[in-house]
Amino acid sequence: MKNITVFILLILFISCEDEKYVTCIAESEQGKIIETRSTCNKSTKYLKGFTDGFKDKHEEATTDSVYIHCTYTN
Repeated sequence: MKNITVFILLILFISCEDEKYVTCIAESEQGKIIETRSTCNKSTKYLKGFTDGFKDKHEEATTDSVYIHCTYTN
């Protein structure tokens, strides 16, 4: 699964050369990756909204503990 995530990040990095991008991963307590989403945009407000929406989605959708990891890159 890590190879797929690295591949997705590489593609995103190449396609977002002039923009900032964010990648978020939702992970279960057992370490299983539930969902990975990425986006790029020049607007920091857009990226913040994307991250907040991703977190809210997983907080509302499950009763189990889900850990959200997001990373920003310029």
